[in-house]
Amino acid sequence: MNRYFSKYVYLGLISFTCLFAIRVSAQLVESVFPNALIPDFDRWYSGVVDYQLLLPIQLIILSAMIAAICWLPQLKLKQSSLITLKSFAILYFVIMFIRLVIALAGTTTLPWFQLPLPAFFHLVLASYLFCITQYIGQNQSTEGEIACTHY
Repeated sequence: MNRYFSKYVYLGLISFTCLFAIRVSAQLVESVFPNALIPDFDRWYSGVVDYQLLLPIQLIILSAMIAAICWLPQLKLKQSSLITLKSFAILYFVIMFIRLVIALAGTTTLPWFQLPLPAFFHLVLASYLFCITQYIGQNQSTEGEIACTHY
């Protein structure tokens, strides 16, 4: 295993977590104290899930992202689970990338496709999932155990 590769993927995980934390914080601040420095609340929010439910979900996701980084050396996944999670991450990324392209092109009136900010941050989450599968996959021993050190 290339230690430099591992370090860069680990830094990617931290970066994606920070980006998502900024998204959650900015949307929360904008919902409570609207200001000119942060995009309007409606630009962050696609309306698919009520914000009173979305915020706790986002906080759970953020907590899970942080916990996974902290426990990364101890994470263990079966090869089949790793492949499933990696496939999901790729599919999630592709769908959200298409959503972002459609949003930026402005070619539809469907609300889900009109907002680039939510689509961008879904790309962040998909990238995080892909990075964590890469990190685990690169550090798996033949028994499916993690054999890496924490950076």
